[in-house]
Amino acid sequence: MKKDFFEDKLDRLDPLTKLYDRTVLTEYAIELTRQKTPFLFCFLDIDNFKNLNDNYGHQFGDDVLVEFAKVLKDYVKPIGTIARYGGDEFIIVFPGDFDYDQTWKICFDILNIPKQLENSKIKDAGITLTLGCARYPLNANDIDGIIELSDKALYRGKMKGRNCFIIYLPEKHANIDVDKARESEKNLVEVNAEITSIIFSKANILKAIKNAVNYLNTLFMADHICIETERNMYLEKISKLSRTQKYNHIAIRLYDSVVGSSGLIVVNGRAQLKSRSPEIFEMICEQDISSMIVCRIQAFGKKYGYIRVDVTEIPRIWQLSEQEVLSNMARCIAVRLHYEDTNLDREFNKELEKNN
Repeated sequence: MKKDFFEDKLDRLDPLTKLYDRTVLTEYAIELTRQKTPFLFCFLDIDNFKNLNDNYGHQFGDDVLVEFAKVLKDYVKPIGTIARYGGDEFIIVFPGDFDYDQTWKICFDILNIPKQLENSKIKDAGITLTLGCARYPLNANDIDGIIELSDKALYRGKMKGRNCFIIYLPEKHANIDVDKARESEKNLVEVNAEITSIIFSKANILKAIKNAVNYLNTLFMADHICIETERNMYLEKISKLSRTQKYNHIAIRLYDSVVGSSGLIVVNGRAQLKSRSPEIFEMICEQDISSMIVCRIQAFGKKYGYIRVDVTEIPRIWQLSEQEVLSNMARCIAVRLHYEDTNLDREFNKELEKNN
């Protein structure tokens, strides 16, 4: 059926990538549903594509799209069909009844396609992808439902930090409201203003930090967020979906040994820490942490601790905007602690005494 369906579609190609346009593949998926033929549907984005255009120029961006489309098409051709959805987005249809492990293998292979690009300049730009996919008829019984669920999976991948794939599972992803989430997204100025407002609210310092941690969790969709001092780990926020439910304290003297002048430790994959700090590397391996970002709480030359954000499963690439948000939150906490002439351990001890 595949060959017959596409025989008269060669005049409906995207002019840049020479892939089919989105309508062709959507019609193909509809035909598969009519014939009750199972298939896997994938949405795919090139991460931070706007930054590539801004940093290298639009011609470079076009070169990326052309070469990426060629390599991706070569991989997909034996088992599926690909189309350019628009901009830096692509859709893929794989006819067949794929189980979870087979789907995982396909997504994993696609995620590694940037490593196969031949243009050295494009390789050096650090191209990464995010994928979201759903299966017919396992997840939905029509094309509109499959597209909606694939979009949910893709958006979940973006919330997890990109450079990953998400296979739609109802128990994990059914409650994601893509439209609502997109409408609620705020720019960096607004986010930092909101965090500043929370930290300097009339609430006591611990309550303010707790509220800020909860707000940060809605932005980062992390598995674990906490505040750490030399003595302890406070105000933990652990996702119910986290593969790890017990996280261990890491002494800030270990962070101090690797933190840069920015006050940040950015770990996109834990192997980055293997030589820099074997002790931290060993501890996060024990906790099944794949990526982390840690920011020093410091103001007026005084250190109060660190904010720590952890992710398990697929390594996460921390965006510059996320690093800026975390740095702003750390500065605000430190400034308030400075002007109230206190520290975190003292405040938590006071809270414990009051509750006892």
